[in-house]
Amino acid sequence: MMTSEQEILDKPSVQTRRPRLVTVEPVAFLILAIQGGFVALRTLYIEHRLAVSYNYTLPSNDANGPCGVNETKDPKQAQIESETALWVAYMKGVSVALPMFTALAYGTASDFIGRKPVLILAASAHLTAAALFLCVAYFNLPLFCLVIGEAVLGICGDSIIVDSMVYAYVTDVYQGRDRNFRIFVVNLMVYVGFGGSQLVVTWILQVTGSNYPIAYLTVVVAAVINFLYVTLPCVLRETVERRPFPRGVFRDLLTKIYRLFKNNSNGRRIRIVFLIAILVLYELVYEAVYSVITIYGLGPPFCWDDTFVGVYSVIVNIVPAAASIVAMKLLGLCMSEYWMVYIGFLSGIGIMVTTALAKTQAILAYVAPAVGVLRILPAPLLRFLATQQVDTDEQGSLFGAIAVLSSVGKVLSPIVMNGIYSSTVKIGHPTVTFYVAAGILVIPLFINGFLHVRQPLAEYQPINNSDDEENDTNNKALV
Repeated sequence: MMTSEQEILDKPSVQTRRPRLVTVEPVAFLILAIQGGFVALRTLYIEHRLAVSYNYTLPSNDANGPCGVNETKDPKQAQIESETALWVAYMKGVSVALPMFTALAYGTASDFIGRKPVLILAASAHLTAAALFLCVAYFNLPLFCLVIGEAVLGICGDSIIVDSMVYAYVTDVYQGRDRNFRIFVVNLMVYVGFGGSQLVVTWILQVTGSNYPIAYLTVVVAAVINFLYVTLPCVLRETVERRPFPRGVFRDLLTKIYRLFKNNSNGRRIRIVFLIAILVLYELVYEAVYSVITIYGLGPPFCWDDTFVGVYSVIVNIVPAAASIVAMKLLGLCMSEYWMVYIGFLSGIGIMVTTALAKTQAILAYVAPAVGVLRILPAPLLRFLATQQVDTDEQGSLFGAIAVLSSVGKVLSPIVMNGIYSSTVKIGHPTVTFYVAAGILVIPLFINGFLHVRQPLAEYQPINNSDDEENDTNNKALV
C-alpha cells in the first residue's frame, strides 16, 4: 500500500493534449473583470455611503465646486477619505488574508483533482459575493456586509487561487517560448478584464446618476457568465488526469511543497526563494496602491468624477498590459528576462515618484502612467523564470507556493498603503504613501541583480545532485 501511494504522488499529473486556440483566457478575463468591478465600486460606494452619513456633498470638478475654488481639503473631506481608506483596507485585508490558509491546499490539490474543480469553486464564490454586494447596495445594508462578501471570496481563494490555476493551466499545455508568450497573453487578459470592467461600471454610474444597484448587477452578470464557462461540459476541458487522494493527503501536500524547496539541483532553491520574494514585494505595492491613488484623485485638487475613475483604471491596467506584450516581443530579441525585470521595476518606481510630485490632473492621470507603462513587465517574467526551475509534476506545487507566499504581500499591501495614506492625509501629506511605494520597489532591483549574476551557465549540469538526493530518499524509505 505504501508503494502504490508513493507511485501516485510521483506520477506526473499533466496530460499531453493538443491545445485549443482559446482555453483558459476567458476565465482570466472574467474573474478579473468581476474583481475590477468590485474594486471600483468598493471605493466609490464606501465614500458615497460615508458622505451620506456625514450629510456632506462630495467635491466635483464644477466651476463653482470646491476644486474650482481652492486646492485644499476641508477637515470633513479629509475624514471621509481617511475612513474610506480604512474600510477598503478591512475589505481587501480579509479577502487576501484568508487565501494564505487555503490557496496552498487548493493549488497542490489541483494536481490530483484537476484544475477545473478549483476554478468552479472560485466562480461560485465570486457569484455569491457579487449577489451579496448587490443586496447591500439595493437594500442599503450595513457596510460590514461588504466585509462578509470579501470573506466569502477569501475562503475560496479570492483571485489568488484563480491566478495560480490559470498559470498552472497554461503550464500544463505549453512549453518553452510558447509558454512564455501564453503567460503574457493571460496577463493581458487579466489587465484588460480588470481595467475594462472598471470603465464600464463607472460609466454606468455616470449615466444612471450613481445608481449603484445597476452597476453591481453588471458585475453579477459577468459572474454568471464565468460560472457557466467553467461548469458547462466540453467548454473548458481538464488538463490534469484525475487521481485519487492518497492517505494522509494534507501531509503529502505539505511534503510536496517541502520537496519543492528541499531539492537544490543546480542551486535552484535560492533562485526559487528569491523569485518568490520579488513577487511578494511586487504585490506589496501594487495590490492596494491604485485604490489609494483613486481615493487621492477623488479629492481636491483633482476631484475625479465616476467616469474618470474608470478611465484612469484603463490607463494604468490595459495600456501597460498591451505595452508589456509588445515590449516582451521586442526586448526579448536583444536581452534576457532579467534585464526586462530591471526595466519593469524602474518603470514602476517612475510612476510612484511622478504620482507623488503631480500637482495637476494631466500629470497624475496621464504623465505618471506613461512613465510606468512597463510596470507590469516583471510579474509574468518572474513566474516564467520560476517554472524553469522545477519539473513538470512540480508545477502545481510551485504555483500553490507562489499563491500562498505572494498573498503575504497582498495582505500587507492594504495595511501598509491604506494605513499610511489614512494617517498622512489627516496631516496634509498623503503623497508620503507613494514615496514609500517607490522605496519598496527599489529592493527587487538588487535581488534581481543577485539572481542575474548567479544564474547558472547554459552548459552547466549538476553532478548527480538529484540522483544523490533521490538515493538518499530511497535509502531512508528502506530504513
